[in-house]
Amino acid sequence: MVTHLLTAQSVVSPYSILGVGDLAFDGFANNQAIGELGVGYNTVWHVNQKNPAWLYRNTFSTFQVGLEGESRRFATTGQAESSATGGLRYLAIAFPIAANRISSSFGILPYSVVNYNITTNSVIDGTDITARTNLSGEGGLTQAFFSTGMKIGKSLGLGLQVKYIFGRISTGNGVNIDDQAVVSAFQTRFVQRTSYNDVNLLAGLSYKQKISEKEFINYGLTYDLASGLSGDREETVERRTVAGRVVETNEITTESSVLFNVPTNASFGIYYEKLNKYGFGLDVSIRNWEDNGGFENSADELGNSIKIALGGEYIPTYNDVNSYFKRATYRAGITYEQLPYLLSGRRINDFGINFGSSFPVGGFSSLDIALKIGQRGTTENDLIRETYFRFVFGATINDRWFIRRKYD
Repeated sequence: MVTHLLTAQSVVSPYSILGVGDLAFDGFANNQAIGELGVGYNTVWHVNQKNPAWLYRNTFSTFQVGLEGESRRFATTGQAESSATGGLRYLAIAFPIAANRISSSFGILPYSVVNYNITTNSVIDGTDITARTNLSGEGGLTQAFFSTGMKIGKSLGLGLQVKYIFGRISTGNGVNIDDQAVVSAFQTRFVQRTSYNDVNLLAGLSYKQKISEKEFINYGLTYDLASGLSGDREETVERRTVAGRVVETNEITTESSVLFNVPTNASFGIYYEKLNKYGFGLDVSIRNWEDNGGFENSADELGNSIKIALGGEYIPTYNDVNSYFKRATYRAGITYEQLPYLLSGRRINDFGINFGSSFPVGGFSSLDIALKIGQRGTTENDLIRETYFRFVFGATINDRWFIRRKYD
C-alpha cells in the first residue's frame, strides 16, 4: 500500500495544478473593489471588460493600467507555509467611435496562472524505503482582447468581444529515493511543456431602465461561447542532480496535440444606481463543466461551477470643493465561487471580501485601489486550505483624444 503525506510546498496556489491553471479574474481594480461586479455594473469613467455591451458609455478616451500584489498562506492539518507574488495585472484602452453610440476597447490581462511546487512522501510496497515525489509547474495563459459596444435606441446595448488566448505551461514530475540504505545522486523527472493559442468570443447585452432623472436600474447579460484551447505538447525525461541541474535529456514526443475544453459561461447582472451618489448590484455566473469541460480523455471529476458577486459603491459628495475625500468613490462587496474540481469527493469553494476606492486626479482621471481577503479549500480529507490577501493598484486616465481642433 502506498501512503501520501504533504511535506513541503512553495506555491502561488497548489490548486493551479488542475486544468490549465488557476483561472484569473477578468476585471479591473474598480470591478474587484465592488465585489467583482461588471455584468450589470458600469461607469462612464472605466473600461468595462466584463460586459462589452456597456462600452458605448465610454464617451472619453480611457486608459487603464493596474499592478497586483498577493500573499497566500497554505495550511494542511499539520503544516503551514506562505508565499508572495506581484506584477502587472492589466492594460486597457477604450475610445469612442461615434459619441454616445459606439465605442471600442483593446487590452491584455492574465487568463490563467500555473505556479506550484508540491512534494509528497510515499512508502514503497513491501519495503521500509520512502520515495519522495515532487510535482511542479510554472507559466500560464494570457488573453489579448478587442471589444466593441453599441447603443441601440435609448436604452439597449449590444457588445462583442474577441479574445486571443496564448501562453506556455511547463509541468514536471520527479522521484527521489529518500533512504539512508539507498544512495540516489540523481532524480528522474518527466517534463511536459505545452504551448497554447486559440480564439474565444463573448457576446453581451445591456439595458438601462430609467426610474427618475437620477435613478436607473441596469441589466446585463453575457454569454462566453464554448471553446477548445488547443496546444502543442513536448514531453521529455530528464536526469537531474539533487541540486536540480539537468545532466541528460531524452525526448519522448517532439510534438503532440492536446485540447482543453472551456465550457460556455452565462452571466447575469443587475445594478441599481443613483447618479453621483450610490449604487449596488448582483452578478451570477454559471459554467457547465460537467458535460463538456476539461482535457479530452481525462479522468478528472468535474462539476458545474457557479459564482455569485454582491457589492456597492458610495460617493459622499461628488462636487465638494472643500473635501477631497468626499469626492472619492468607496466600494465594497463579497464573492462566492464554487470551483469545478472535485477532490477527494469534495467541492472546492472560494469566498472573499472586497473593498477599495477611486480617488480623483486632475479632471476626470483617478487612482484606483482594490483589496481582497479570501479563503479557498479545506484541510479536511488531506486537502489544502488557502488564505490570501490581494492588492491591486490602478490608474485611470480619461481625456478627449482624436479631436480635430478648431480655431477662429
